[in-house]
Amino acid sequence: MEIVNQTNTEIFNLPLWSAPFGQVLLDNIDYNSKVKTVLDIGSGEGFPLLELSQRFGSKTKFYGVDIDKTSIKYLDEIIAINQISNIVILNESAEKLTFNDNYFDLIVSNNGINNVDNTAKAINECARICKINGDFIFTFNLFDTYSQFYSIFNKVLFEHKLFKEIDSIIEHRNKKRPSLEIIKTHLLNAGFGIIDVINSSFNMCFSNGTAFFNHYFIKKYFLPDWDNILKEFGKKLIMEEIKSELNYISKDKYLKFGVPFVCLKCKKSGI
Repeated sequence: MEIVNQTNTEIFNLPLWSAPFGQVLLDNIDYNSKVKTVLDIGSGEGFPLLELSQRFGSKTKFYGVDIDKTSIKYLDEIIAINQISNIVILNESAEKLTFNDNYFDLIVSNNGINNVDNTAKAINECARICKINGDFIFTFNLFDTYSQFYSIFNKVLFEHKLFKEIDSIIEHRNKKRPSLEIIKTHLLNAGFGIIDVINSSFNMCFSNGTAFFNHYFIKKYFLPDWDNILKEFGKKLIMEEIKSELNYISKDKYLKFGVPFVCLKCKKSGI
């Protein structure tokens, strides 16, 4: 997908991982002209923030927050090149935002809320800065993401009697992919009413285990956490065994890893 400014041919990037989540999010936003202030939490390299700025138009003010300075620098350059005047990017944590109370008409997050250190605190901050009757719409992937892969991961760990590491993997998955019920509890405690729950999913397919481990997204966003859990127990050996298992399985059929996710539409109550 390309989003092209009318006066410039610069192309805005759309990360493949973000696209399925973001499309569902975009489809569930009320593009009402009364929306004047919008916040994107975990804005990354600009999707869906840049797309939203185009859909709402220049009269709506947009803010993006992220803790990754490299992504912020990239996004600021894209905004400058395309002469976009209604977006401001800030280097802030979702758990401690500098905006005034009751400031935003709409808050969105595309698979970002589940990647903060303290989800409950981040949701409370969203409630603080969201206007009464303002909307909070966000996506997050669920625990069963890549469950086919993790079953093999746990099998190899079990064979090496790395039982604590199995527990650490489960703990890591629970932290990154909290259950829908936990998120609902945080929302209700913060003062958000849940308007709709949209369940969806997509697949990521790979020809074999080698391709999986060499994929840029796996190397950047998954391997560091796995390596950290296995740092004292021959992580190279473990990963090679997992790769071999995946390569063996893929001799008969390519690998297909499911990514179930949810889009939640919420509204801040007046209580």
